[in-house]
Amino acid sequence: VSIEEGLVYNVHHCGGSFWRGFGVFGGSNGFWRKSYLSQLLFDKDMLTEDIDVSLRALLLGGIIRHEPSVLSSELVPETV
Repeated sequence: VSIEEGLVYNVHHCGGSFWRGFGVFGGSNGFWRKSYLSQLLFDKDMLTEDIDVSLRALLLGGIIRHEPSVLSSELVPETV
């Protein structure tokens, strides 16, 4: 899991932001301003709320970027 997580967060998100000129948030460990999520009509019950809110932000001119100085962690299951 740690190799996959490293690739996703350090290569895909960061590299994608560089090459596309914008980021797309998908998955866990994102940080948003609560006031901005309220403006975007964040739906916490939607299965793909991360993608939905990213697209809403981009369509309204928002900027999503990878921020390597922010650290977060998560627990992963020991078995599948």
